Amino acid sequence: MTEATTVTGPRVPDWEMRLSDAIAAAGAQPFAWGVNDCLMLAAAAIDAQMGIDPALAFRGRYQTERGARRMMKRNGWSDVASALDAHLMRCAPSHARRGDIVLVAGCAGVVFGPLALLIGDDGFERVPLSEWQAAWRVGD
Repeated sequence: MTEATTVTGPRVPDWEMRLSDAIAAAGAQPFAWGVNDCLMLAAAAIDAQMGIDPALAFRGRYQTERGARRMMKRNGWSDVASALDAHLMRCAPSHARRGDIVLVAGCAGVVFGPLALLIGDDGFERVPLSEWQAAWRVGD
């Protein structure tokens, strides 16, 4: 997610299939900073639905949690939520729909059915709505 990239407008026509494919691809890979972490999962979900990769400028450019924090700081973001605020409009977690992005314990996840999927060391964690701290709308 770069400062210059804003994500608005309609979802691409085949977004549902593309979102399923992006989630399957993320789930098939181990957690890796800058490649398959919470921000990269969120960016992949946004790209699948909107045809815009907001993380293109820094995908693969950091390899540690510290590197992720430095990258966010360089872009003017204090945390994951502020990075998402720079690109998406917030909505109430109870109004989040499939493909929207949510925050759980400081990490970004993707709404997929009644749960959010968060990438972890052992694959996806499935998190219920009751644990979503914030949500962002992807597409109109």
